[in-house]
Amino acid sequence: MGEREVGCPLAVAADALELYQAVAFPLSPGSIGDEEREVRRKVAYLAAAHDRLPLAVRMAAAEALDVMDQGQDRTAASEAIKALSQAVRECRTGYVRFNQDKAS
Repeated sequence: MGEREVGCPLAVAADALELYQAVAFPLSPGSIGDEEREVRRKVAYLAAAHDRLPLAVRMAAAEALDVMDQGQDRTAASEAIKALSQAVRECRTGYVRFNQDKAS
């Protein structure tokens, strides 16, 4: 798939999961209502399941959603979002991996 075909769903999925992370792990306990949390969760799931997303992105999104649904480990959620971001970057046209540790 070219960037034009998949670029928008990639960005939407990553953004939706980051918004869900914000309600799954609010800075102030009790500051997010159940209704808002459920709406953001639903949007994140819909975005992550978009049929034009590459499998690697859908898998990384599923892992991130699972961690956030548990709502226990903020660090694990952040790491899962980083893995999702990496999967998104690797699907974009022009992404070059120099070695296992560095990419551009």
